[in-house]
Amino acid sequence: MSTANIGTLRKPLRLTWTLDHTIVTLLGLAVATLFVDWEIKGVAKIRLFDIVGFPAALLCIASMIYFRKLRVTMSVWLSALFFLTLAIGAKGVAGNAFFRESVQGVEMVAIAISLSWAARIVDWKSIGRYAFLYAIGLILFVMLYHIAHQQYYGWKLLDAGKTIFNFGQPVVMGYLMFRGRKATFLDYAIVTGYAAILVFSGERKALIILPVCIGLLIYARYLNVLMVLMGAAIMAATLSTAVASTPYLARQISTATTGGSAKDLTFTQLVVPPEGTSPSDLQREFVDRVSAPLIKQHPWFGIGTDAFLAYLIDAWGPYLPPSMWLSIHGEFKRTLVENGFVGLGIYCLPWLASLAWLAANWTLLERRQRALYLMAFVAIFVSNYYEGGGQRALVAFLIVSLLPEFFGRTRTGFRSVLSLLPKPPTSLRLVRS
Repeated sequence: MSTANIGTLRKPLRLTWTLDHTIVTLLGLAVATLFVDWEIKGVAKIRLFDIVGFPAALLCIASMIYFRKLRVTMSVWLSALFFLTLAIGAKGVAGNAFFRESVQGVEMVAIAISLSWAARIVDWKSIGRYAFLYAIGLILFVMLYHIAHQQYYGWKLLDAGKTIFNFGQPVVMGYLMFRGRKATFLDYAIVTGYAAILVFSGERKALIILPVCIGLLIYARYLNVLMVLMGAAIMAATLSTAVASTPYLARQISTATTGGSAKDLTFTQLVVPPEGTSPSDLQREFVDRVSAPLIKQHPWFGIGTDAFLAYLIDAWGPYLPPSMWLSIHGEFKRTLVENGFVGLGIYCLPWLASLAWLAANWTLLERRQRALYLMAFVAIFVSNYYEGGGQRALVAFLIVSLLPEFFGRTRTGFRSVLSLLPKPPTSLRLVRS
């Protein structure tokens, strides 16, 4: 870990190694807590992320202000604009929505500033190693937890933990890709086993992200096409019987990209569904039908931040089972309904800016850098498109906004990312010289 760089890039200001290390460690732990189901309910929900991450962000910002070196990038400003939109949209909503959204906005902007600072000083090899170990450990824990409860597929008892199947893919695949120039037999075995775990998890978003990550590993020339096809054939032959004999897995795989199993049901059938219909599909389809007229009635600024759930309970509560009293699945759809096309446009700005940066710097990036960038972008996009609300979605949104910061800007070039690239063997370098 290098000494702290709270200052400018030309004349970095040095703090003690302890403060630098402490802030970065706390920020990393805060991100890790997003996959833990724990919260304190009150005026506003307080989670481990708030307890660990917010103080670390405030400490980081206080240090920068004290030394007059506070630096807010355009990526942070774009994110802040969205959180301001959420707070303004909550003003007309009953209860403490405005207070909650204002505090959450301040926290998220503070986290964004701190992550932007941390991106310029962290040891990315160490970060990647710790993230890989955490992702693998959490995946195994979620799997073993469900098996211990005699649930051998459909691992969704842990609401926070199950999302590691989505967000963990760029971490696991990216670490393997940067560990060596070509995949070894062990790497192929890990990827194949990982893919099998994702199938049994029943997490459809993970099944959408998986082929994209595999394709990007092939693009990066890390995986061999023939070896991938062989692994896929072995997996298909091994798992086909299990999937075919398990209606749940067969349904999850078949509906991963078709929009679910409730498209053709009537309103009555959505409330009293036929046997075998996914509860998640029922909720998504019901919300789509209920929210369509709301979008027409409030197209520009929406019905107000966090107002949909209250509307759903007031208008449909007597006719719905409590299991249907859920907010909108999907951050894009939720933003459109609650904050209108104006809010959706502001929400999309950081996504578009992140893609624009990648396009502008495409030729400056190595293949593996492009692959890792796209893995992270696609995994977060798919997760936020199908899931909505909560800190994970907001922090994921921040990470997309800050991808250009993580991959290096202007004077920093691409040094931190290039340092991840595996070096060729010494014998090859001698021959070339």
